[in-house]
Amino acid sequence: MPPDIGIPAVLAGPILRKITPERVVIWLATRAPAKVRLDLMPDGEEPRSFELAPGNPDLPVLSAGTHLHYQLIDLALTRPLPEDTFVSYRLSLLAEDDPQTGWQDHYADARIMPM
Repeated sequence: MPPDIGIPAVLAGPILRKITPERVVIWLATRAPAKVRLDLMPDGEEPRSFELAPGNPDLPVLSAGTHLHYQLIDLALTRPLPEDTFVSYRLSLLAEDDPQTGWQDHYADARIMPM
């Protein structure tokens, strides 16, 4: 199903709720449920990429209407992030209602610091 004209893929967010060396929590509101790819790029380390599917424990989705879906990324990290180091991140979405468009980046190159 093609997306409705005029409704952006991301309605609100992403909002970083928590970052620790062991966990990253981000929420966003989207037009449709979406697969999420989160790339974490700690300074001085190899990048890490995580692909999450809607409805899984690390990406629960709460549908509040036809075109309003809250997605909570709650990612437990098996390898901790370094403390007191900037971590760049890129959040990409593959919307269920528009898969032909492919992955779309949102808020690339933001920098966060775990505490």
